[in-house]
Amino acid sequence: MTGYRVVVAGDAHVPAILGLWAQLIDHHAALDPFYARLRDDATVNFESFVRELIAGEYTRVLVAIEDGAAGGRVVGYNLGRIVEYPPIFEERVCGEILDMHVAPEHRRRGVATMLLERMMEWFRGMGMSRAEVNVHPLNTDGQAFWRGRGFTDRMNRLYRTLE
Repeated sequence: MTGYRVVVAGDAHVPAILGLWAQLIDHHAALDPFYARLRDDATVNFESFVRELIAGEYTRVLVAIEDGAAGGRVVGYNLGRIVEYPPIFEERVCGEILDMHVAPEHRRRGVATMLLERMMEWFRGMGMSRAEVNVHPLNTDGQAFWRGRGFTDRMNRLYRTLE
C-alpha cells in the first residue's frame, strides 16, 4: 500500500504544484466557464503567487508526497494564509484555505484530509480559532469533503456581469 506524507513546500515543489493547479483549473472550467477564461500569463502569475506564499510569514504552502515514488512525487497541495477583517469584529483574523487539490488517482486515500489537518495545525499554531474556504456550488465532491470536515455556510458570494 502506498503511503503519503505532508511537508511544507519549498521552491523545488513549485513545478509539481503548477501541474496540479492546471488539473484544478480544468476541473473548475468544466463546472463554470468563468474558469476557462484565463490570461495568457496565468501560469506565470500563479507561479509567482505560489513562490510569494512559500516565502511569506503569514502564509503556508503544503504538499502531499507519495512515499516510495522516485524522489517523492507530489500528489496534492494546499495553500493557506492568515486573513484580517476590519476592526469591527471581536474575531479579526482567521485562516483561509485558498486552494487545495489532490491528483484524481490519489483521491479517497486520506491525502486531502492529511493536507487539511496539517493546515489546521498551522492555523492553530498561528493563534487562529476559525478557518474559511470557498467552494464552487457545483463542485459536489468539494462540497461533500468540506462539509464532512465540519465546514458550514457563513456567507454566499454572488456574482453579476456588468454590461
